Amino acid sequence: MRRLYNSSAGNRHLDIGPGTGYFVDKCRFPTKTPELTLLDLNSECLDMSAGRLARYRPAICQANLMEPLPLPSRHFDSAAMNLVFHTIPGGWDTKGIILKHVAETLRPGGVLFGTTVLAEGVPMNRLTSKMVLEQHRRGNFQNQGDDPAGLERQLAKYFPEYRVTIRGAVAIFTATAG
Repeated sequence: MRRLYNSSAGNRHLDIGPGTGYFVDKCRFPTKTPELTLLDLNSECLDMSAGRLARYRPAICQANLMEPLPLPSRHFDSAAMNLVFHTIPGGWDTKGIILKHVAETLRPGGVLFGTTVLAEGVPMNRLTSKMVLEQHRRGNFQNQGDDPAGLERQLAKYFPEYRVTIRGAVAIFTATAG
């Protein structure tokens, strides 16, 4: 992930589901003073990551990804969604709308990048399968039916160029806005 951030993050970066802010904190942006916006539904997550990234004076946006985003259109050079999709209920046909909303915030040539844990269509050993089922039981994962083909189908709807690489049960994706 650090390599993906370092190669993909732009000067105007939107971080969706920043968690603790670790990857943004470790990122080597193209400039020393990137314009950073953190987006999450959870205010505690935003407070934690904003505190860690205070040196950048990040803008904060508390929003639901399933609804149009209250952000400027065609503004960001990059957007990251690291380990976000598998926490959102619904299959790809439902949560694919998120890609539309994010694409609308990216300038032409802007890059979306991220990862998600898949539950279908990827090889899983017994331990991984047990872990995914346990996360479903706890309500932490909502990726029932999420597969590589569904992710690619949704990326193709909103981005003229995209790439999905599978590593175990994780999809690593990049997409370029038109």
